[in-house]
Amino acid sequence: MRKSILITLIVGVVWSPAAVLSELTLAGVSIQPSSQGAKNPLSLEQKAEEIALLLPEGAKVAWFDPQGHGNLEKAILMVHAKESGSQPQVAVIYEKSSGKADISSQPLSLAIFSHRDGQLYKEWETELAGPQLWMQDGKSIGFQVVDVDADGKDEILTITGMGASLGARLQIFAWDGKSYRQITPQIEGHQFELSRDERGFLRIRARSRYEELFHIYEWEGKQYLEVEAGNYFRREAEFYENVLLGPEAITPYLFGDYLQRAVWNYRKAGDINKALELCEQALHVLDQPGKLAPVLPSEEANLTSQQREAIRENFERSRSSLHALLHSLLGELNEQRGDFEAALKHFREALQFDPSDQGLRNRIKAIEHRLQRSP
Repeated sequence: MRKSILITLIVGVVWSPAAVLSELTLAGVSIQPSSQGAKNPLSLEQKAEEIALLLPEGAKVAWFDPQGHGNLEKAILMVHAKESGSQPQVAVIYEKSSGKADISSQPLSLAIFSHRDGQLYKEWETELAGPQLWMQDGKSIGFQVVDVDADGKDEILTITGMGASLGARLQIFAWDGKSYRQITPQIEGHQFELSRDERGFLRIRARSRYEELFHIYEWEGKQYLEVEAGNYFRREAEFYENVLLGPEAITPYLFGDYLQRAVWNYRKAGDINKALELCEQALHVLDQPGKLAPVLPSEEANLTSQQREAIRENFERSRSSLHALLHSLLGELNEQRGDFEAALKHFREALQFDPSDQGLRNRIKAIEHRLQRSP
């Protein structure tokens, strides 16, 4: 099974347990263009001139920067959308001739070329939502090849818009055996995130800069549908839980941030037991070798031994703070559930990792007083 989406986590400063559940700020999660369908520079360069001849008069292939390195590439990707063994198609995004109009206001076009008798011919074409391929976190994420339902066949994802202030629209096109069709509703926003759900299907999260919460879209067999509002918090919690419990290494900052997000969303969904289960699992994952990764500067090779030791000490403090956070959350959740003895146990554990936290001492005294008064 080919995996088409890579998630890159943008790290911040080392996390402090002083962050509270009610003051969550969206962490940076960006989309990196898929390696599935990534172009073979030689073969596509050979096709570029032939493709140019097949475009309308005055049209030109668009440029994009999928890696964010400042190296522009022609917007041409190979697509394996048909049955196994068939020749790949070529997907191209191009700009129409400007004529008398301002080309910056004309929507881009997506064209699909197939092979016949050793030659390329245009099989399908559509006009996209906007005139610009979308940039996010310094990368062109507006043209990708993805595998929506993990069936080994490619779909084409585009994100195009008018500019940073107006946002963009995400569209996915799939081969239905005869032609391509759009399988997404109108998905608009300023920030887009892709992940995999528990089925292995591509999940889309989108929000505008004016919204606090993401809209979530999931694959329902034939098309994408927006998740009902009642299921939103659970979907959000599951998204962060998959990162926390997955095999990929993350920084202590992101571990703490995602943990708080997941617990907060499970609470909003009314599922305290699930939040408890997550925290208990996270305690075990936290101590697995390689799960946490320190924040290292780009010039790591030039660090002195003293600098390396300072980074190591800071990393260990962060790890200890995460233990304090986990036990504090377990204390709060057990207290909310009415299990005061379990809450007291976890608050005491948290205090061992963070003896300076006066708030923990106060909560311990309050629970001890309550238990003493109980019959």
